[in-house]
Amino acid sequence: MKDPEGQDVYRATYSVFWFPKKVGLLQPHDRAQIKLCFSPRESGIFSQYWEMKSQVQSPISSSETFTLRLEVIAKGIKPETSNKMCGRKTINSGNIVVVKDKLLVFPKTKVHRQEFIKLQMNNKDNMEHVVMVTSPELPFIVKHSKVTLMPRRYIRLPICYEPQAPGFHTATVSFSVDTGDSFSVQLKGQAC
Repeated sequence: MKDPEGQDVYRATYSVFWFPKKVGLLQPHDRAQIKLCFSPRESGIFSQYWEMKSQVQSPISSSETFTLRLEVIAKGIKPETSNKMCGRKTINSGNIVVVKDKLLVFPKTKVHRQEFIKLQMNNKDNMEHVVMVTSPELPFIVKHSKVTLMPRRYIRLPICYEPQAPGFHTATVSFSVDTGDSFSVQLKGQAC
């Protein structure tokens, strides 16, 4: 990557370009468009080399392999105003790790019994991220203090509700992402 003034050259420590679909089959005389995603975290000019390999298979002769080397160049703009786009809805650059629900309501639970709800947490980045978990107040329990989210994957984090007395209970579980972002989820339950 070159800085915005074009003076210095740096090496990005993450994948700036990526292909959502890496393998496919093309029939004779067909055409295909291959989608390339660009997700910079900083401003500058980015370039990367990619090799595309194709294999021609024929029932009457041995298969042949062709390799095409591409240089991809794109300009990134400041992260405050940039959005990552890749043929789907826009993702704000600050929301790398997101949760499906900001409020979890547990079903009515008998005292000294347990109910579990799994909180879905998505990593929308193409890098692995570590999320620190701040446990909620009792009677809510999260057994994990740290979770690792693989690139472009999700996990389902189990949260337990184990009331010791009847009544309504509320708490908050907080999360801190290694990018500096943080978010919280409200928990509600009723014991009978």
